[in-house]
Amino acid sequence: MDATNKSNVIQLLVNSNQFHDVNKLLSTLREDGIELKALGANSKTGLSEQLKLQNWDLILCCEDANITLADTQKSISDLGLDLPIIFLVAENTPLNIAELLNTGIQDCLPANQANHILFAIKREFETHRLKKNYRLLALNFKELEKRQRILLDSATHALAYIQEGMHLYCNK
Repeated sequence: MDATNKSNVIQLLVNSNQFHDVNKLLSTLREDGIELKALGANSKTGLSEQLKLQNWDLILCCEDANITLADTQKSISDLGLDLPIIFLVAENTPLNIAELLNTGIQDCLPANQANHILFAIKREFETHRLKKNYRLLALNFKELEKRQRILLDSATHALAYIQEGMHLYCNK
């Protein structure tokens, strides 16, 4: 598998007790052409271990999981990670979705709406990928600025550029 293909594989961590239902959902997603690598976690320690061992793109957290949404978010923040969470609920669950979204999850969807989940996963994967690329570019830019500053400070000759007919000196 080449590097471009590998970057399109979604690393999905699933918190659920109903792995049969989740496997059906994952099968539907794969049939739609999404490349997935999914693993499950059904305890706090299992979740922490999985978060430490691998770089995940997305967490799919089901309402029926042994791990609460708050515990999942705490584990993520304790490790200093920034992972999107999609929360899946049963169809007739009387939850206040606005309150859930205020806790920091990216989406709250009924577990039986595979198409909606598909679009949410694609959207969050792309957003997460863009955030990672932005962080990498910002880090590279800081490194470039640092090297440029070192070059200017260590130059023995005057360095200048011309702007609007004036010589502007970059160093002492």
